[in-house]
Amino acid sequence: MSNKEYFEHLNARRASGEINMMGAARELQEDFGLDKVDARKIVTAWMKQCSNFITGYPRFNPGSEK
Repeated sequence: MSNKEYFEHLNARRASGEINMMGAARELQEDFGLDKVDARKIVTAWMKQCSNFITGYPRFNPGSEK
């Protein structure tokens, strides 16, 4: 399954009010049988994608300019 499909699932669950950001990794583990590490990687990518969509630009990450 691609990240896009996971993101669509997470977006739908978030829009329905069934989950929040803190429970998203656990939901992926339960819904798709992912392990904790993979679920957290996907949720981290999803959160970054949501942040970029909301703000319209990537957030500044101190220390990333190195």
